[in-house]
Amino acid sequence: TSLGSGTPAASYECLLSDGGRLLNNRGEDILVKHALTVPRLLTRDRVSRAIAIELQQEQGLSQTVVLDLTDIPSDRMEVLRSVLPRGVSRGERRFPVAPTVHFHMGGVRIDEKAGTSMPGLYAAGEVCVGVHGANRLSGNALTEVWVFGAIAGRQAAESSKMGLKGKAPQEMVAGEMQRLQEITHRQKGESLESLRRALKEVMWRGAGLIRDAHGLAQAMCEVVTLREQWCRVSVEDGRELQRALKLENMLTVSEMVCRSALCRTESRGAHYRQDYPEQDDNWLCNVILRKEDGGLVLSTEPVQLLRLSP
Repeated sequence: TSLGSGTPAASYECLLSDGGRLLNNRGEDILVKHALTVPRLLTRDRVSRAIAIELQQEQGLSQTVVLDLTDIPSDRMEVLRSVLPRGVSRGERRFPVAPTVHFHMGGVRIDEKAGTSMPGLYAAGEVCVGVHGANRLSGNALTEVWVFGAIAGRQAAESSKMGLKGKAPQEMVAGEMQRLQEITHRQKGESLESLRRALKEVMWRGAGLIRDAHGLAQAMCEVVTLREQWCRVSVEDGRELQRALKLENMLTVSEMVCRSALCRTESRGAHYRQDYPEQDDNWLCNVILRKEDGGLVLSTEPVQLLRLSP
């Protein structure tokens, strides 16, 4: 959730638990309306989804959800001031809020030593997958970074001492250099910024908080079209080239998100499909995508349940 003009509300839980209310245009408390009054149910995905549903239902009206803090005592508000939007006056108690992207549950696959499928490459943190499953609690990401960051650092150091280095084939390096030169030599082409804005809009609309087959399929088609347009982008300098390569990666990740979300015909954790709203343990598996022959290949792999079962 974000407050005001996009200021992250990372500690919104304390605002709600201390008496804050989320109100729709009719003045209804949406946490009560969506049966989210039990503290253990107040996870970020549930709250964000409730806000998104309310905004969907207000089509044609002023689409606003308000965080109302009028019931919080003044002395407590002084303590909570650090989590409010910047520039808020001391007497202000009502703020517009909106759902936003907070944490990405998917990512690079690693083993227990933080190793990837590429020798010598280690990963930790939000770039990885598997530590949290389909959802996570607030603060768990920091623990993940500390634990797997330390593991990745130790393993990388050990690999370096042993002289283990990954080495790309020379023909691959030469091919990539030629590709980058072609981009930089292109005089006129697609606007990089317009493609980036279009991709953000496509993914928010079709693969955002509330998904269904139609929206995901449409988003995937649009991502493919944007990728074709990306092949015609032009850049003016090295900085723009970096942004172009970042956008290329964004297009790849967007396609992966759409494909895996279409494949998983259930709702689980932060992944919510309104055409399949219930959890189905036939889908107790990981969806894996890998690059093969220039395209993405999707497969599934059963989850290994060592200590806990759903």
